[in-house]
Amino acid sequence: MRNTDGEIASMGRSRDGCAPSAVSMLDAARPGDTLLTVLNTARPEAQMPNSRVLCLLAPLLITQAGCPLVGDLPERFDVAISASDSRESPKGSGPSGFAGSSWRIIRKSDAGDSSTYADISPDPYGGALGGLLERPPAGALIFVAEFAPDGRLKAVHENEYILPQVYDPNVPVRSSWTPSRIPLISFSGASYGMQVGNQFGLAVVIQVRLGFSYFARAVLYAWGTDDPDRVEGTFGYNIDFTGGLGDLVFDGVSDQYEFFAEPVE
Repeated sequence: MRNTDGEIASMGRSRDGCAPSAVSMLDAARPGDTLLTVLNTARPEAQMPNSRVLCLLAPLLITQAGCPLVGDLPERFDVAISASDSRESPKGSGPSGFAGSSWRIIRKSDAGDSSTYADISPDPYGGALGGLLERPPAGALIFVAEFAPDGRLKAVHENEYILPQVYDPNVPVRSSWTPSRIPLISFSGASYGMQVGNQFGLAVVIQVRLGFSYFARAVLYAWGTDDPDRVEGTFGYNIDFTGGLGDLVFDGVSDQYEFFAEPVE
């Protein structure tokens, strides 16, 4: 689907059940375009309107008959509490140690700074580590995580690095559909997590749709040790287009790196 330089390659196939003309959206993409390039073009603050991204998406919208519909968020989900261990958690759950609190999630320098990603533990959610999104520099705020009284992740604030071209700086985690910053794309999500002693695991599953058709799924996750004054662990994401309209254009990818967190006073 994508050549070794990361460029969008032309394709002659179509998704089963979708009209072949859907792939005509590729005609509007310039050579060298990646997902991030297309999303940057669609930024609301750009001087030009969103006409280009609409040209990319309109053929898919016109030919949605027979395309994959969005299923429900899973009632239970396997959540990693380390690089090698996971536990099943119900929808709407989270680590009990974070109940009713907010934390500043900050990038920590780690061995994963290598561009080869050779020293990073494998993504526990099955992605191919490659680094689609810009990595925050060491010491930079990734976002502020707000937890509900039951421990589930309620919202993310001050988001500057997790697809800000798509999501607002303040992103709710809720199962109802929320419009994105890009026309015609909306998302829903749920929190899954647990605490085992001072070890915690958290995953947020996000489903993305284009119009009413399934486009992609993302998993944002973290694990580490919980302390009242400081949390340390691993943060990562997995973006998977398999089975959705996004699979016609983009490859899935994952990344992860170390972080620490401090409570918001």
